[in-house]
Amino acid sequence: MANRPQDKMLARLREMGLEVPADAHIRRVYPSASQRNVGAWSWTVIKADGYEAGIGSQWSIGELLRGRMVASLGYEHGDDWDVDPHREGEVYGTTRYISRVLIEKN
Repeated sequence: MANRPQDKMLARLREMGLEVPADAHIRRVYPSASQRNVGAWSWTVIKADGYEAGIGSQWSIGELLRGRMVASLGYEHGDDWDVDPHREGEVYGTTRYISRVLIEKN
């Protein structure tokens, strides 16, 4: 099971320093096109009690696993961690809505 993309994603999120419970899993979310256009998540981390762990992304797991990731904790996300692809040269944490940024190491 450790080779599933969902398990690889959980492991990489933990390596980045995000608090992902050991018994967590990923739930696929199916937002409409209009919701995705404004940043709705396509997956989220779920704790064993069924509640969201506050970590997710509008990017697919496959897209994110192909490169480095960045996680930003922001007020615009309801104090949740939003995971995106890392783009070289991009400056993170420059808006008043982001309070913390974690960038995956090489």
